[in-house]
Amino acid sequence: MIRRTVFSVALAICLLRPAIALVVELPRRLAGMGSADALRRPAYLDLVRAQAPDGNVLLTFDLPAGSEDVAAFVYYQLVYDLHPRRVFATDEPAVIDDGRDLLRAARTPTPAWLAEHGVAWRVELGASGGVLRVAVRPLRTR
Repeated sequence: MIRRTVFSVALAICLLRPAIALVVELPRRLAGMGSADALRRPAYLDLVRAQAPDGNVLLTFDLPAGSEDVAAFVYYQLVYDLHPRRVFATDEPAVIDDGRDLLRAARTPTPAWLAEHGVAWRVELGASGGVLRVAVRPLRTR
């Protein structure tokens, strides 16, 4: 029997700001990533591609303690999916080996740095109660 991971997907259009938010219910554990179902393309990758069609991306985090694996998983997926565009989590040179390194190094760069590096979009990653929230917002430096 194939164990299926169920993702509940809901799109919410924010009218006050030009942004689209995606809410994806996470499975209880990310340990089952090797199953055939886990190889399906996550919906948030399509959201980011559709809402941030050009320019580099800044990834920011608002995650509860213990979410290092989720941060790393999403970061590496975005880096791979958006190539050759760049995904930044910090303006400092940092070696990112795992989620702890990623969250430790994460910070919002200055507007000048963002403009210099062609960052046009902010992808906000948050989670609470087992629900992953991804919002894509344009940056004013465009």
